[in-house]
Amino acid sequence: MLTNTLNDQRRRVLTWVLSILVIVGIFGWFTFRMTRRLAVEPYVDFHAFYLAADAARTGLDPYRVGTEMYIYPPMLAAWMTPITSLREIHAAWWWYALTVVGTITSLSLVWLAVSKQLQLPLKLSALAAAMAVTVLAWSTQIRWELEQGQTDWLMLLPLCIMLLTMNRAPWLAGLMLGFAINIKYLPLAFLLYFVVRRRWNLLGWSLLGIVMWALLPAFIYGWDRNLTFLGQGFAGLAKIVGVQIDGQAGYVFPLTYDRSVTIPSMLARMAGESSKTMVLVAWGTLSIACFCMLVMWRMFRENGVALFVGRGGRSEKETRLHGIPLLEVTLLFALMIAFSPQAMMRHYYLVLPIVMAAASLALGAASRSARAYAVLALLVGVLGSIGADVWQLWGKREAWKFYSGMAYCTVVMACLTLRASLLHLRKIRAVAKPQRVETPAIATEQLLSPVA
Repeated sequence: MLTNTLNDQRRRVLTWVLSILVIVGIFGWFTFRMTRRLAVEPYVDFHAFYLAADAARTGLDPYRVGTEMYIYPPMLAAWMTPITSLREIHAAWWWYALTVVGTITSLSLVWLAVSKQLQLPLKLSALAAAMAVTVLAWSTQIRWELEQGQTDWLMLLPLCIMLLTMNRAPWLAGLMLGFAINIKYLPLAFLLYFVVRRRWNLLGWSLLGIVMWALLPAFIYGWDRNLTFLGQGFAGLAKIVGVQIDGQAGYVFPLTYDRSVTIPSMLARMAGESSKTMVLVAWGTLSIACFCMLVMWRMFRENGVALFVGRGGRSEKETRLHGIPLLEVTLLFALMIAFSPQAMMRHYYLVLPIVMAAASLALGAASRSARAYAVLALLVGVLGSIGADVWQLWGKREAWKFYSGMAYCTVVMACLTLRASLLHLRKIRAVAKPQRVETPAIATEQLLSPVA
């Protein structure tokens, strides 16, 4: 017994040390690349954010500075104004440090939420191992987020807080979702989920959060200018479908943009310049989405969980649904990217929660089949991440991008992670179910007869 305990402790220490070495090694490599990048100049995307923040500080229009690449809600530029007191190179280093801290914090929050809800081992060694696997599997997307000075980390962090607190503190979860939506519009997908599941507390606090965070930058811009900027930022989205409006934000690419790797973009490219493009894209996207829902419904049904019947509101907190709402919200991180109107490869950084969930299950699921599905999910995700480079060996790189291979790999990864999670939960239920003890029948005479 003592020997087993010592071996277990040694195994945990070894796991911890190896995991930390992997994490430090990967982020050390990122830092080395960042040093080379900033020896020249910050990436063009961070330059656009910096100019927009400087415009917010000096009273100019953040949408009209530089090459007009800033297209997000005005809140982001307003809250970035403090870093404009530094030279752009120094500001880029600060932003890099914040991104590293934000990424590690987000992954830790996802691991905590997933481990609690799915009853996985709550050990620091398990956290370190899952984070090492996640960072290694998704290193390309994390590297792009860091090197290019992107803002997706600032959206992911509040979404991970939402994931952890949506049951116990819906007010905090809603306010965090509202903040994320005011960075980029993509998390609006979570509002639809709250409506379907009748999570009215979450929906109400989210709507309040959206309005509150949208209006707070008035302290920087002034009331009238903030409303004007909100209109410009929102109107810029119309350019995705080819609609031109006076005053809209400038640097928005169309749905057919060749670097967009989403299912709607793939369908739009296939439809070409036809007058029926939007109709075909809408129907095609809806058909593929319905097929994905059918696959997930089948998985839920096989594991004794209804997808819609008896769901929503207070029912979400029932014991028989333990962990299921968390799985659904985690899946949305993958689906909102794959089915969004436009997303480039670097935007798949936002899929990190589903990658972390798969890594946690691959290392700690209760059954071999669950662990196998989780490992397969990770492999499919990695294939999507490096797919363009793989297909380049056969001269098919552009075809992979044209058909948005990353989007399909992400959807498959999400489905495999769901399968692994449900198998894990079924195993836990089977183990926890009390065994019925059969009492042998004993004749009344035997019970009443004296002991010899």
